[in-house]
Amino acid sequence: MSERNEIRDRYRFKTWLIDNLLKALLLVGMLGLGFSAYYASQKGTGLFDVALPWIAWCMMLFFIVKNSIVKVPGINFGEYRVFGERNGRNVGEGLHWCWFWHRIHLHDASIKSIDLDESFTTQDEVEAKLKGSTQYRIDDHSVSKFAELSDNTVKKGLGDLISSEIGIIAGHNNYNVFITDRETVQLIINCVLCLEKVPHHDLTEIRGESAKKAAFTKKIKAYNKGCDEDDKLVIDDDSVEPKSRIAFYKLFSKDIKEVLKEEVANKSKNSRIEAKYAIDIEHFGLADVTWTDGFKKSLEQKNKAEKESEAVIKITKDLGEEFGNIPQTTALHASMAMTGNTSHQTVAVEGESGGVMPIIRPDVRREAAASDSD
Repeated sequence: MSERNEIRDRYRFKTWLIDNLLKALLLVGMLGLGFSAYYASQKGTGLFDVALPWIAWCMMLFFIVKNSIVKVPGINFGEYRVFGERNGRNVGEGLHWCWFWHRIHLHDASIKSIDLDESFTTQDEVEAKLKGSTQYRIDDHSVSKFAELSDNTVKKGLGDLISSEIGIIAGHNNYNVFITDRETVQLIINCVLCLEKVPHHDLTEIRGESAKKAAFTKKIKAYNKGCDEDDKLVIDDDSVEPKSRIAFYKLFSKDIKEVLKEEVANKSKNSRIEAKYAIDIEHFGLADVTWTDGFKKSLEQKNKAEKESEAVIKITKDLGEEFGNIPQTTALHASMAMTGNTSHQTVAVEGESGGVMPIIRPDVRREAAASDSD
């Protein structure tokens, strides 16, 4: 282990030396010039001999100052590193002092966007998918922590949290809720992502104290008075029951939006997900909620089967009425053959009275083709 650490330390020093080689050479040159000038001044008494060392040292000082002031451009954060290692110091945009052995690593502070595509199943067994995007920027107080995370890590964390919350809503509501109350669903997700105290888990911000608390309770009672038992808004202690979340956010949407707006603007307060991934989330936008491709296909097949079944029933009924003396099984086979839902052939035989009698027999060609394919 010690040998590995020694190799790593050598590599760090080598990397630092290469990065600062030009600076080091110039510094050595300036020091040499300064010592040479000082040595020359000791031998001579002329003004030039006396002033030369001071000029050399001033030039060296100017060089050090010039190369130690680093500008962090706009919409960026700087992170101090020594021999490639973070030392926990972060700086914002502007001019900063940086010694030769320091480097300032830049991080983009502009707003970034993560596209999300999550699938879920609603209470009425509809398989749906949600598309949206989350806008965020780096938390300037936690640049070092963010630097340790990959984009995929942040994306997966946000995706898992949104998927979990959507799964809870979907488990207690039908698919139509995601169409008629899309704004409410978006508000719930934004609260989960951005608020330190999520309203449906902690009512402190929404319920308030004294007079506001009384108005809060009165509003819920008035809402429940006009609802059926299954649709009533249920609050257990300081949290809202999962089945009541949509109703709760619709009822208090104005108050919740004010709290959300205030906290998003306040960068000193972070939600659980923001603190975990060292980011400030600006907004989640719900783009679309649709059926999954698999569910669409199964629904199309179901509708097709229902139509074919209705066609078979209708033809069976018509055949029974036209040929009242034929067995019901024969009429069913005939109707299935006419609609292409059987491997039998339908042969029409004209009777003596001029009527046409359908005769069902196996389709030899189809059976032979099926046998060959096997």
